[in-house]
Amino acid sequence: MLKVGILGVSGYSGVEALELLLRHPDVVVTYVGANNTTGKISEIWPHLNKLTKLKCDSPYNIHKAAKCDCVFLALPHTISMEVTPELLKKGVKVIDLSGDYRLAKASTYK
Repeated sequence: MLKVGILGVSGYSGVEALELLLRHPDVVVTYVGANNTTGKISEIWPHLNKLTKLKCDSPYNIHKAAKCDCVFLALPHTISMEVTPELLKKGVKVIDLSGDYRLAKASTYK
């Protein structure tokens, strides 16, 4: 099983990723976090109440996320650029759902 985390789970991209990953047979979601939202996922997103008992950290914790094999970033623009290098240094694979890494050069995005 692949251990996966999601940072930014309180937003649209984050919850869509969470819902897909919770149903994936080869994935276990072990960590979720958000910038300003805390509590049980079932309280934040009631439609997921039968799928998970996860709790959302706020603010998200990079050290907890780094225990995952892969982390999905659903963070506001420019924040992924701050978080990604630290996760990569810890050997975590990162999938960015924001716009930060869509272009080859970071300076082009800015």
